[in-house]
Amino acid sequence: MKKKRAPEGQAEARIAEAIVEEHRIIRRTLDEVHAILNAEPGAAARERALAGAGAVLGYLRDLLGHHFEVEEKHGLLEDLVACEPRLRSAVRELYDEHTDLRERIGAICRLVAPPHAAAGGDLERLRRDFEAFRLALLEHEEKENDFISEVYNMDIGGG
Repeated sequence: MKKKRAPEGQAEARIAEAIVEEHRIIRRTLDEVHAILNAEPGAAARERALAGAGAVLGYLRDLLGHHFEVEEKHGLLEDLVACEPRLRSAVRELYDEHTDLRERIGAICRLVAPPHAAAGGDLERLRRDFEAFRLALLEHEEKENDFISEVYNMDIGGG
């Protein structure tokens, strides 16, 4: 059986390429937060980590909100299902993961916002929650990249 290919439209290809590029930006931002949160120990370092992480986490939250909205509104994932109907349940799971990931990044951002940050924050909890979130998001983006690569025959490449 011949594999169905995604529509040849330039718009779909540009959207797919933009989403893959956003995945790269998201990965770099996750790496940046990870580095901030795992910098040298000490009270002064903890305060710097909380302050630095807060700014980057806010950026990441906004980036993900926009990224998920683009994926959902522009229907790229539905295009994948149209080309490969067997992906229907997997795409539904990805949309459900968007909701969970939005909630999780919001909760993490609240850990570095007042009054939590003013009270000294809990850096260990922030590290633990962020690491679990980071791994879940990377797995999510990997699944999306795999679908895009398979259906659009795109060479995604690494991070």
